[in-house]
Amino acid sequence: MSELLGVGMKRLSRFFVNKKLLHGLLEEELEEAQCEVRVREEEVVLRDVKLRADALNALLPPSSRVSMQSVSIDTLTVKLPSLVSSWSFSSDVTPVAIIASGLEVILQPCDGEAPEPTTPA
Repeated sequence: MSELLGVGMKRLSRFFVNKKLLHGLLEEELEEAQCEVRVREEEVVLRDVKLRADALNALLPPSSRVSMQSVSIDTLTVKLPSLVSSWSFSSDVTPVAIIASGLEVILQPCDGEAPEPTTPA
């Protein structure tokens, strides 16, 4: 039973990451093997993530002197706030923490105009 719950949780988290959390930022949708849900630690771990440079460049200020050519992350850990604390009416809600390991960003000089992002296929 717990194995079925684990598979369902993994599929649901992969759907959430691909379609909601990082939609439009991923070069390719993540596979199940790239997503790990750690319920006790309240975190989602993503592996071998490649982000769309054009989508990230569109977030840079127009006066930026560099643009991103490629962005890849070996491990991306998203630590989620406790469900109990997020349902409380207290102002002491734990924020989401994002930890990137093995981050590689290749930059190139540009003329200051950020390119328009393309629509993901």
